[in-house]
Amino acid sequence: MSQGAIFATIFTVIIIIGGIVIRKNKFYFVLQVIWTLLLICGNTYSVDFVGNSNLYYSSNFIDTHREGFFMSGYYYLSALFNNLGFSYIQFNALFATLSTLIIVEIILKLSQNPCLTFSMFMFYPLTSSIIQKRYYIAMGLLVLGVYILLLDINKVVKSFLYIFIISLACQIHTASIFFFTLIVYFWIPDKIKKYVSIIGLIVMTMCKSQLASLLESSDNTSLSGKSSFYFVTLASNNVFHYIFWIGWHLLFVTLIFYLLKKETVRTTLGVNFSHFLWIINWWSLLIIPLYSFDPVFTRLFRVVIIFNYIAISNLFIIKDRKINLLYFNSGIYQILLSLSSYVIFNSLAVGLPLVGVLIQVFENNMFF
Repeated sequence: MSQGAIFATIFTVIIIIGGIVIRKNKFYFVLQVIWTLLLICGNTYSVDFVGNSNLYYSSNFIDTHREGFFMSGYYYLSALFNNLGFSYIQFNALFATLSTLIIVEIILKLSQNPCLTFSMFMFYPLTSSIIQKRYYIAMGLLVLGVYILLLDINKVVKSFLYIFIISLACQIHTASIFFFTLIVYFWIPDKIKKYVSIIGLIVMTMCKSQLASLLESSDNTSLSGKSSFYFVTLASNNVFHYIFWIGWHLLFVTLIFYLLKKETVRTTLGVNFSHFLWIINWWSLLIIPLYSFDPVFTRLFRVVIIFNYIAISNLFIIKDRKINLLYFNSGIYQILLSLSSYVIFNSLAVGLPLVGVLIQVFENNMFF
């Protein structure tokens, strides 16, 4: 690694640790955000870089209609900005910045300890977000859409707003289609939500072949192509892999379910936010069957993880140099789980040594 890349790696570690210690400081939070934008916007090569770059430069206005509902927005924006003379790096930097700012604004609105929340985000899924560029642009819209469901406004109104925002996200990345299931789940009576999740998890696992065939048969080129790639080409029938990813997912949601059982936690987080967390974490179980094909579908869970980070950081309250032991242990648990996820997704899941991914992120950066 070059000296610049080594410096960037060390400074990133310092920024993350500092956020865990400081927890809430506007100046430090801005520093975290700026540094994150440098990492995201300055990246000049990663695993998905060539494919996304080729898609950008090959797009034209005719492409805007070839995919129907999906991807047309991304093709249009690519053709527009390409014609305006923007390089792919400049184009990605612009929209990745917008996505980051959406996430940042929601963290600021909900988090009592935004620096701590952002440090966990920098552990995971920051590196994956740098690599999966197009999904990260869509992720900002997905986080915004899910946030809409938290607002204390008319249920019908926010449902329409949610559908509109998720529809926009579908214009960027086809994976966004899964989030239409959340609005259906949102309207299901609370008393049967958990049963719907458990039964849905079992049924989808048993019928995964039919699910793959259904999506592959789509008339939409992008959707059927992606389905074929993930459900056939990359699909793994290794039951131990599936069990591993189930365990990874459950380690996140079990902490939330455990905490929400306690009245003091619900009071601290607020009744509305607690109920919101309960809903989206139970819904997230419906993502698990997709892991039986490939762990790439964990990207769907990242939206939920951000709200979980906010909740855990809000419990990390130190008063008179004292902190509730349960809240402290929960914070440490989540930090370690986020750190472990960083190692898993940037080494084990991609079959590369960890330094290989670090080089892609820190070595291939115009600022370093």
